[in-house]
Amino acid sequence: MASYIKGTGSYIPDEKISNLYLSERFGVNEEWIFQRTGIIERKRSNSKGVVDMAFLAVLSAIERAQLKKEEVSAIIFATITPEFLTPSSACVLQSKLGIKRAIAFDISAACSGFIYGLFLSSIIVEKTGGSVLVTGAEYLTRFVNYDDRNTSILFGDGAGAVVVGKEPSGHKILDFYLTADGNGWKSLLITAGGARLPASEKTLKLNLHTLRMKGKEVFRNAISGMEEAIKKLLEKNGIKNDEISMLIPHQANERITIALAEKLGFERERVYSNISFLGNTSSASIPVALDEIERKKILKKGDLVCMASFGAGYTFGACLLEW
Repeated sequence: MASYIKGTGSYIPDEKISNLYLSERFGVNEEWIFQRTGIIERKRSNSKGVVDMAFLAVLSAIERAQLKKEEVSAIIFATITPEFLTPSSACVLQSKLGIKRAIAFDISAACSGFIYGLFLSSIIVEKTGGSVLVTGAEYLTRFVNYDDRNTSILFGDGAGAVVVGKEPSGHKILDFYLTADGNGWKSLLITAGGARLPASEKTLKLNLHTLRMKGKEVFRNAISGMEEAIKKLLEKNGIKNDEISMLIPHQANERITIALAEKLGFERERVYSNISFLGNTSSASIPVALDEIERKKILKKGDLVCMASFGAGYTFGACLLEW
């Protein structure tokens, strides 16, 4: 049974964290930040938690899909900034939506979380015949150390969502390639707050509950990992690069996007980028981009779209869509 993206939605906060603010904080030039990241500003939420952002994105997706709440069979919530360690943010979102008796669970696959969630949604649609809500939402500004120039210039808040169903309309999900390389787990992580190093006065003092990143290692593996995922997915389906109308990579860093496009031989007009005014929103970046493309009517029916992601872990994923 094929599955289809029936509706998209997103939520972006209004508050901005500008390069000017960060340049003054770190004593660097605004242009230096832009050249390293391609980012002009990031968004910061004033919500109580990540579920509030996801809720608004999901409502938009439900409305566009013309979906009734009783038709929802599952809620998949991709995030690395959950409401609580337990219960799942998906359960909190389910309660807020007023949906009863649906499967609800979180995915922690970092920036690949949405692609992983989309893959699982296709399986659930096949097994249940119902519709699935997939959201990628992040409250990253709560987990960034603003004394760390390496990470604070990158991350922002936001949420995106899609409705996946079985009815043959919307954007057809064709295939996936997913994998992971667990040897990269030390390169991008939040050290404290889990079972290995529970939160304490010491961990708070040392900012161990915030994101830490080995930038050069992440940069290199992001490019090679997404390149591999895209190539394997296209080869598996007998599709050439020039048949893809739009490549939607995870919005990690504009330099990564440019390098990836060059390695794959994609012209810039076929590579979607919105990082300049959003920053890196982790699992939210691809569904937010999908919603923007939908609303701007950039693509036409029958166009082939490839989405690709790379995240902490390391996790990798790619998905092929027929618009």
